[in-house]
Amino acid sequence: MHTPAWKICTVVLTGILAVSSASLFIRMASAPALTVAVYRVVIATTLLLISHFLRKDRKRETKKAPFPVIVGSGFCLAAHFAFWIASLDHTSVAVSVSLANTSPIFVVLMSVFFLKEKPGLTFWVGLPAAIIGSICLVQSGTSYENGNILGAGLAIAGAITLAGYLLMGRYALKRMPFHSYILYVYGTASIVLLILCVLLSTPLKGFSAQTYLYLILIGLIPQLIGHSAFNWALQHLPAFVVSVLILGEPMGATILAHLFLDEKISFSQAAGLAILGAGLVTCSLSAPTHSVDREIQTQ
Repeated sequence: MHTPAWKICTVVLTGILAVSSASLFIRMASAPALTVAVYRVVIATTLLLISHFLRKDRKRETKKAPFPVIVGSGFCLAAHFAFWIASLDHTSVAVSVSLANTSPIFVVLMSVFFLKEKPGLTFWVGLPAAIIGSICLVQSGTSYENGNILGAGLAIAGAITLAGYLLMGRYALKRMPFHSYILYVYGTASIVLLILCVLLSTPLKGFSAQTYLYLILIGLIPQLIGHSAFNWALQHLPAFVVSVLILGEPMGATILAHLFLDEKISFSQAAGLAILGAGLVTCSLSAPTHSVDREIQTQ
């Protein structure tokens, strides 16, 4: 079924704005990285589960869903959060978010091999600009301190697992309903992160009321709204396009960190933001103007 380009753009922009708030809320929440990740996906899963049982038009096609892929996607999402959120404890928001969003490099290579989706010329023109813009953000905050090196490594690990999450999502969403997919994936990520918290004796309670508020906001805005928006876009756009559009997050995150966390924006960061923005616009022009055919149509 045809989906208007304006609707896809609106959903993607909403997703970018939503996920950009994640770094801000995480910094304000006085809780361990894994705790934040658990609350993020558990809150989103709980609300989706309630919505699933309240819906009168629940889909029956889930029996045909590729469950191994769904579980793999959930594992990748859990690992992405664990790595990326931990990186925020060791480096700045700009560096962490920028490195974590180098995932388009991995996505585009694996898309050609696994999904047989090849980018057009416009995409290849925009991708280097997006990467260069991210590098400008990274260089302005990078030093040779151990904390920065550890933070960078964790952020890159987050990028690789994010790539797996997007690729599996693109594959699965051609074969099953959107609402069922995000419920199962967020649910799988919740289980994985809860087990990890138990194994590492990570606390899940005993925080201040303010911290609980930020944890709830993280589950509602960056996860339920932001990630779900990008997953919805995977039904209509190739994974490599969505992965580049997610690079809009460091732009919003850097600006929010400047406004609320007093992290200064240097000249090189400002230049990086401008170049990154140009790259995102160029890459978005390579997106198809119509929805892809799904192997299983949802009613």
